[in-house]
Amino acid sequence: MAHKRGPELQGSAAVNWLRNQGRTPGCLIGDKLPQVPFWVEAEQLEARMRKPGFEARLIELVLEGQIIRALPAEVRRRSHRHARKRRES
Repeated sequence: MAHKRGPELQGSAAVNWLRNQGRTPGCLIGDKLPQVPFWVEAEQLEARMRKPGFEARLIELVLEGQIIRALPAEVRRRSHRHARKRRES
């Protein structure tokens, strides 16, 4: 299940907070829809990402009771430790 991110959960500090809480931020972008920022539980997303062909298949997100089919694009895989090391160097 995806959860919509309001204005209070946007920006780099809020995104880092979400990641520290075990959540993965995302954004739905479509030609007929406005941008919709959301977050999902990181464990659920990682389980799907481990399956072959993740980025080539439509996934279904339940967002505020509405089922949205989306194709994952621009999936960034990074660990917090890696990001922290980059800042320290």
